Amino acid sequence: MTCSDVGTLWPLPTNLEYLSKALVTFDQVEDISIATCDCDAITEGLVNTFFNDVFLGYLKAMRATDPDIPTGPFTQDTFQVEITILVENPQESLTLRTDESYSLSIISDDLNSKKLSVGIRASTYFGARHAMETLSQLISWNNQKNTFQIHDQVLITDAPYFPHRGISVDTARQFIPIQYLKKVIDGMSFNKLNTFHWHLSDSQSFPVELPSFPQLAQYGAYYENEVYSAEDILDLVEYAMLRGIRLVPELDGPRHAANGWQFGEIEGLGTLAFCINDDELRCRGGVCGLLNPINPNLYIVLEGIFRDLRHLIPSDQFHLGADEVVFHCWNKSMEIQNWMFDQGMSGTKDDFYALWHLYQTNTLETLIRANDGQRIKATVWTSSLTQRDNFDQVLPVEDYIIQIWTNHDEPTLPNLIGQGYEVILSHEDVYYLGCGQGSWGDKAPAHCDPFKQWRDIYDFDPLDNYLAFEGSEIDRSDQILGAELGMWMEQTYGPTLEAQIFPRSAAFAERMWTKPNLNWTQAEIRFIHQRQRIVERGVIAESVQMYWCHQNEGRCRVFGDPSVPEP
Repeated sequence: MTCSDVGTLWPLPTNLEYLSKALVTFDQVEDISIATCDCDAITEGLVNTFFNDVFLGYLKAMRATDPDIPTGPFTQDTFQVEITILVENPQESLTLRTDESYSLSIISDDLNSKKLSVGIRASTYFGARHAMETLSQLISWNNQKNTFQIHDQVLITDAPYFPHRGISVDTARQFIPIQYLKKVIDGMSFNKLNTFHWHLSDSQSFPVELPSFPQLAQYGAYYENEVYSAEDILDLVEYAMLRGIRLVPELDGPRHAANGWQFGEIEGLGTLAFCINDDELRCRGGVCGLLNPINPNLYIVLEGIFRDLRHLIPSDQFHLGADEVVFHCWNKSMEIQNWMFDQGMSGTKDDFYALWHLYQTNTLETLIRANDGQRIKATVWTSSLTQRDNFDQVLPVEDYIIQIWTNHDEPTLPNLIGQGYEVILSHEDVYYLGCGQGSWGDKAPAHCDPFKQWRDIYDFDPLDNYLAFEGSEIDRSDQILGAELGMWMEQTYGPTLEAQIFPRSAAFAERMWTKPNLNWTQAEIRFIHQRQRIVERGVIAESVQMYWCHQNEGRCRVFGDPSVPEP
């Protein structure tokens, strides 16, 4: 805590104005409390719930296991720590436009009073929550003296650089019980990440039980008990919101849609999806399936799904998937061939793109209709569609955010920004976490190999990468909303999920929050400490060094690496 000018804070605040190296003590969890919260009633309820249920839990976990024993200087007399909070705006939902900034001060002007005053000021609850997260990192447990200790003078003003700081989690290839998803959200909150992108459905399964069409889960879940109920989803949304995280749902289509959609023909709605589990076709992911854009009943089903999910997950974004469409599946369908003939089409590639265009146009209109006529930002993945000329006529700039998963050095990013799109970055060669284990289907490497280690994730700056392209414009950089780590689940399941995501996501989190002018060597000691911190709070984070390295800071560098100075 006192060996560095920035302590052990993670992510690093954007403006750390002062951090004293003097520590004062308080003996018990009960010695720290909220004195006042100048805010509306709902915000006050959120603040108190977070403080009592989460923040104090941090301290209890710290007291039990924290091995970090600073040597001072510190005073021996115990203090009462009183927190005063001011939240200016009664905003209950987190969006891309939410102000997450805060200021945090700690003052001990009168040592005789044995009171330490903590002041938090934020525009919204979410900024106040971040401030309490920072405050928790200014406290440690000294197990030699059996007391908590806290910096006695602090001044921080802080705000995230990027508004979208997320992790995408796929719960269709493997069903992940809610308890493990909550652990991911816990770890995200410890690092001030704010977006849980929930990839709810794919070709392999449809594990979501929705009131409008429960048949999707009945036909699409792996097992009847491997289903997310409406109550499960509402519980996760509330759990995440308290911790400063919003959920963004993804219903993938027209590709990545198979199991679950069989019910259409059985229940008189016609063919909702083609090529379901068709072994004659070779589909990336092992399971084929493509929605039927010319069946009007498809959009009735989609409207019910969208309406249910909008009720359960009230996000300002909705992800529509829309990548890796395989035209040979549509081409195999006599229904599609007859429709094309009636339209005067001959089955050319352009004709199949026109069919895809029809799906996207109708689906966006359906999403708006399900949202009671209110427009909502739709997100789609980059694809062959987003590489075509004039594709903005199909995906209007004002309606769509594009999520880029092509490699970081491909011109996709500057091209999309040049066309006016807001973008979210998920470059598979930088941000895909489930890589390095080889292919799940044969002895070949996986498409996103090699393994992405935390040092590379930390050192990759998305804005600097954009500005390195010829013709890039700094004035357009705010079109980069942020980035997401991708956790695809072909080779991961519930109990191993946390270790795949953490602590690498902490490296990503500091880059996205602070945009620090640092490289991994300058952040390493704090990173190792942050990994230890989140483990103590209950997250199963993979080890990145021997524990000896945590106890002997800076002595584990591998010489021969040109980025590491020789002694």
